[in-house]
Amino acid sequence: MTRVLALSGIAGSIGFLAAVLADGALRPDYDPYRHQVSLLLLTDRGRIESVVFVASGVLIMAFATVLRRAHLSGARSVGGAAAVALAGVGLVVAGFFPPDPGFGYPPGAPAGLGEPVSTTAYAHLLGAMLLFFGLGLASLAFGRRLAHARQPMWAVFSTLSGIAVILFLGASSGGPDGQFLPAHVGVLQRVSLVAGLGWTAVLAARVAREA
Repeated sequence: MTRVLALSGIAGSIGFLAAVLADGALRPDYDPYRHQVSLLLLTDRGRIESVVFVASGVLIMAFATVLRRAHLSGARSVGGAAAVALAGVGLVVAGFFPPDPGFGYPPGAPAGLGEPVSTTAYAHLLGAMLLFFGLGLASLAFGRRLAHARQPMWAVFSTLSGIAVILFLGASSGGPDGQFLPAHVGVLQRVSLVAGLGWTAVLAARVAREA
């Protein structure tokens, strides 16, 4: 069961990344360099992405249940496991509550955030924050524990992953019509996701191997 739950962490992380990267590259009128991943939840195809968000979040939460007990050769972080669970919850919330049309997508949407902002959009923002900060805090927490356990390579990998999640999230926060790299918001956000969910998948693979 430990191995099965660990493999669910791989499936949830890699499955989500594969789905959003592929859909963003192939969807008409959608620019993955400018548009946030959240906007994939809009239009008729958004229902498929909603299922991807929710299913991936549930799989990551399942992984967090075994991660709480995993010692990783002497390194254990209950707080880090809780942060991974929060990231999974964030994906589920974001999948259930899509954002408002905006930033030029779908075609005809406002150039920035629409006014007034809906309640579902605020709920989606909460889910997104849980996802990104959960991934960032989890990798930083495990980096600290792995350093104490004298596993320097793993500690550096986890710490750098956490820094990348937060750094690239901050770089993408301006929005496509904002003042900070507006033409590259989508790709910056995707780097943050790849750093966080890639770290989750690698950690899950280690837990499965040690099981």
